Amino acid sequence: MNLSPQLAVWANYATGFRAPNAGQLNAFFENLLSFYKTVPNPGLKPEKSRNFEVGLRGRSPGLAWDAAIFSSRFNDLIEDSSQVGGAGVAGNPTIFQSINVSRAKINGFEFKAQAPVGRLSGGEFSASLVYGRSVGTDSNTNKPLNSTDPSKLVVGLSYKHALADIRLSATHHGQKAESGVNGALLVSAPSTQFLTPATTTWDLTSQWHVAKGVRVNAAVVNLTNQKYWAWNTVRGLSSVSVGLDAYTQPGRSANVGLTVDF
Repeated sequence: MNLSPQLAVWANYATGFRAPNAGQLNAFFENLLSFYKTVPNPGLKPEKSRNFEVGLRGRSPGLAWDAAIFSSRFNDLIEDSSQVGGAGVAGNPTIFQSINVSRAKINGFEFKAQAPVGRLSGGEFSASLVYGRSVGTDSNTNKPLNSTDPSKLVVGLSYKHALADIRLSATHHGQKAESGVNGALLVSAPSTQFLTPATTTWDLTSQWHVAKGVRVNAAVVNLTNQKYWAWNTVRGLSSVSVGLDAYTQPGRSANVGLTVDF
């Protein structure tokens, strides 16, 4: 609904259904050196959700932006990597399993903005920003959902030209706060869950239009070779685990690709 030529409000309601995947139902993995294993859960129920979202959208010659808040309610939410047994020692390894949370909720917001910032040699520069954050809660216990990612901020500067598109972006991964973790479902006491620190990574991507229907894509990812972790790859790891470095995200890398349209 348009409130003015520059401002609109919108809302959306949807229901969802997600069946367990084959890995959650059948996969088994055991690490004998670190004393833990992941076991299947053939009794896992499908996940059902109700999702409501409302937002504002603004458009003007100098700025385009979108702001939205959302709230989701779940029945039988599928939560991966939950500790269901074991002590993490020889003869009694920690046991992880995908489980159902009978009632859960996730609330959050997202803000996006883009603005032109200048022109050069027939091309246009633009700046962009995306920020999002969500909080998940087990409605039965009022404790945090461990699957909820930390906040993320992405800021970018792009140059668009008839011959090339180039983008430099910085991604700030927020710290995983202790208040957002239910450690009892992740590690055995007295150990504590490893909490991912805040970090910022840089990426440079480009696309070159070398001929009609022919494009070369090139990128340098993690320009500064930053050492960092993604939260959902370290859930269940102790803060003193000797294998933490094995779970870091890739360092600096480059890739080149060719796309031809026929």
